[in-house]
Amino acid sequence: MTKDPFALSYSRTWSRPDGVDDDALIASVLDRPTFEGLAKLCLKFGEDRVWKILDELSGDPKARPEAMIESRRMLENIRKGFGRASRQTA
Repeated sequence: MTKDPFALSYSRTWSRPDGVDDDALIASVLDRPTFEGLAKLCLKFGEDRVWKILDELSGDPKARPEAMIESRRMLENIRKGFGRASRQTA
């Protein structure tokens, strides 16, 4: 059995064994961000989609401000890394 390359290092949605929709998964990682988790989401769903959900969450009064700040910082670094990688392959 091959391991899913996009599998997260730990489940943030363990209480929902039937799974959650993609946007809810992205939101759960943004709420408890890890660099690896965010990078995998960007590869699987695209940076624009992850940024869009971050922007939506940032306006939500229930969102944890420190998580939004940390997610934004990590996403900026991921964006820079993806940009550098694409220039090297061009």
